[in-house]
Amino acid sequence: MVQITNDMVQASYEIGKKIYYGDLILDEGVEILNLQYGMDKNSAKGYINIYKNLVQGEQYAWTINGYATKYYIIRILLDNGKETFLNALNALKLHLDYQDNIGHNTMASTKDI
Repeated sequence: MVQITNDMVQASYEIGKKIYYGDLILDEGVEILNLQYGMDKNSAKGYINIYKNLVQGEQYAWTINGYATKYYIIRILLDNGKETFLNALNALKLHLDYQDNIGHNTMASTKDI
């Protein structure tokens, strides 16, 4: 399994944003991350989809690393403003609650955020 790099995280954020706003389709985004960054296709899809979940304040099950969580949250604040940032924080809380409920309560770096 390939480790998710900071470059992969940053690219997946940008691609997730483009897909969310209709400038790219999911399959194209997954291919870009896979071919240009070496990201596994399933990981690429998960990281891309989390952008939408965060922006809309929705609970999500896919877990991204601590760097990615912090990067996405900060970029959402900078790119979209306070209201969307609060949605992202709500989605993160819902995700942490979900992880706790299924017994995956080892996400210390994400909980620190």
